[in-house]
Amino acid sequence: MRNTKKTWLFRTLLLLMLVLTAVPVGAAEQEEWSGASAVIRLSKTTYTLKKGKKFRLSATVLPSAAETSKILWRSSDKSVAKVSAKGKVKGRKAGRAVITAYTADGSAQSASCVVTVTTDDMKLSASQLTLNVGKKTKLKVTPAVGGSYVWVSSDKSVATVTKTGKVKGKKAGRAVIVVKRVSDGQSASCFVTVTDGGTDAGTAALQSQEAQPQQTLPLATPQQPSALATKLLAILQKYSSQVQTDSAAGLLWKYSNSAQNTWKKAQKAMKKNGVTYLNCALPVRWALREMGLLDSSNFWGVRGGGIEFKGTSKEQLLAHCVILPVYKTAAQLEAEGNLLPGDICTYVSVQHTNVYAGNELWYDSGRNSALGSYQGETFVFNTLGPVKAMSMDSKIGHIIRLVQ
Repeated sequence: MRNTKKTWLFRTLLLLMLVLTAVPVGAAEQEEWSGASAVIRLSKTTYTLKKGKKFRLSATVLPSAAETSKILWRSSDKSVAKVSAKGKVKGRKAGRAVITAYTADGSAQSASCVVTVTTDDMKLSASQLTLNVGKKTKLKVTPAVGGSYVWVSSDKSVATVTKTGKVKGKKAGRAVIVVKRVSDGQSASCFVTVTDGGTDAGTAALQSQEAQPQQTLPLATPQQPSALATKLLAILQKYSSQVQTDSAAGLLWKYSNSAQNTWKKAQKAMKKNGVTYLNCALPVRWALREMGLLDSSNFWGVRGGGIEFKGTSKEQLLAHCVILPVYKTAAQLEAEGNLLPGDICTYVSVQHTNVYAGNELWYDSGRNSALGSYQGETFVFNTLGPVKAMSMDSKIGHIIRLVQ
């Protein structure tokens, strides 16, 4: 009898525990948000744009399970910036306005983005300057609209720059200082010449740079690409056609910084494994090697518009090319006649290398939706162009131009 009572008591306690611990899945998350308003998150909290330009804000309501009505938009000053029912903002005149997203039924907290409209392109307080080794100066952004900026030097061994725009001369030579505004991606640049007080060594260093053909655009830009540039384009088209054929057959060309050094090796890897790899600078180097103009040495474009040369790649290129620092948009260069099919380009705002194909099209192997798509976390190519992979408003740092 005593054992029966113990058994009954044990079973009763066990049943009570099961009832108390039977919490529905997701109840903890629901409890966390109980009594609290849903919130709106915007894709941007600050943005700068020129008068007449547009950009789009997107809004997300959290928690994701929250039931809310339609999102509405308003501008604090429609004469400065107006916003459409879908969150598209257009700059109307210089000034500042606050764009706010909210729900019609008030079920979610509102969220805002501060929009600054300018009438001028972003510039630096100087487009070129000279300073001695060890000396400093400060570059300022105009118009001064606030926000976050990224500063880079094309050659830190010549001149460095801090996150606030303070430039310091390190050794005799030339470098380009580039600033990018985070909110809208606009950039500006300044050519810096560093001397060491006029000594013979400093003068010799500058004269050595001046002797190189990469310092200025040719006085008379050719109207047509050279025979070597035309051959480069033909080889890149061959690569692109093969990528398209392989993609249709289910073979994978994936983006990776680790890849085969030549086109032939990449093809062998594809035949063996059904997959191979490439990145933005690889097809250009493959083509130059196929043309007999480059050995196993590498080069690629770096953020700020400069070029990273490994081994003797620079010397090899200069035997067949001019290397031109331009720091202008593709549209500006084309209008001047200074952007030709076959030009190998590096970019100011991103670490990237590609080749201009003409008619605002590019041979490219960056992670761009015009070239392929992501499969999971890996980008897979279905073409290398020619496509509109880069905007004509993108600022080009250097052009490597085949001239023979």
